[in-house]
This record gives sequence, structure tokens and C-alpha cells, in this order.
Amino acid sequence: RLNIILANDLDGFISEIKSNRVMVLGSDRAWIKKTVEILWSKKIGVILICAEPIELYGNICVIKPDRSKIMLECMEYLVLANRKKIALFGFNPSASSDSFRKEIFFDKAEECGIDAANHDIYYNYGSVSDCFNEFIKNASNYNGVICANDAVAVFLISSIKNYNINIPKDLYVMGNGNTRIGSLISPSLTTTTVNFDEVGRQS
Repeated sequence: RLNIILANDLDGFISEIKSNRVMVLGSDRAWIKKTVEILWSKKIGVILICAEPIELYGNICVIKPDRSKIMLECMEYLVLANRKKIALFGFNPSASSDSFRKEIFFDKAEECGIDAANHDIYYNYGSVSDCFNEFIKNASNYNGVICANDAVAVFLISSIKNYNINIPKDLYVMGNGNTRIGSLISPSLTTTTVNFDEVGRQS
């Protein structure tokens, strides 16, 4: 039996722990590092569920979903549809999973026949509207977009309709997370996700 604690407040989070072992699930590097250090200081063992092993001292168990495979499959899907002018949209520069997927995108771009550059990344610094305003200036340069998650993908699809850009004819949009919101828009969203059942079993 597992107790799930949503840890917005680290002090409150630590006080709720009644075990000498916890699984930590997070995406912000600074938060993960601070949380793990606090748990270790309390002699609490950690299993980290994270997109990548981050730079932590000592030994730690890490369950790492294969986000590189997912990102590569997104890229291959777009290339097979003859969509090689690809942007990354809504990526959070502080999220380890987004940073990791961005690295995979650049590592594999040449292999996939994609001409990728830093200006093809449209970051979400806390306002997806600002992110969209930057993207729309250059939207005609792209025929495919890989979004950080389904929510920003839906925002992109909904907002771009006002600019006479047809989806998917002019622009393929891919989400991430396979959430219900992607099925509620028209056209429905093409999306991917990690195998969370397997992550849970491994944990």
C-alpha cells in the first residue's frame, strides 16, 4: 500500500512521511535535488522516478522512463509524413524531462534529416500565450511541431485557427502525455506518453 503526498511545501511534505523509504516523482531539477538532500538528512532512503539521473552525490536508485525513445519516435513519425521543418513548443527550460527531450532532438536531428537550430525552440517561461506569440511570428517556417505536453498542444491548435493555418494540412502538431484533453478538440491530438504502468512496476 502506498501513501501519495503532493509536496508543494517541503517542510509539510517531510513531516507527513511515516516510512524510512520514499519514492520521489518530480520534473524540476532544483526541487528534486533539494528534496532528496532533505530526505537524506533525515536518514530516509529515496527511489527517484525521474526523466534522467540528475547530478546528485552518493548512491541513489533511479527509475528512468525512456524519453529518448519517445522523442525519437515523434521525430520519425513527422519525418515519415514528410514533415522535416520542426519546432519544439512550450518547453519549460527548468523541467528536466523537457531539457532531456530537447537534447535528444538535437542529437538525432541530423540522423533524421531535420535541420534543427536553437531558434526552433519556443520556451514557456510561465506564459504559454507569450510562447505562442513568439511562435506565430515564424509559424510559416514549420510544417511540424512537437509540444512539451498535451495542454500546450491544445492551446497551440486552438490559437492558431485565427491565423488561417490548417491543422494537419499545414502543420502537424504532436502532444505529450496522452491526456483526455487531446481528444476533446478537433482535429484530435496526436500524442505520446511513457509506459507509466511499467514505471510503477519497476519502482
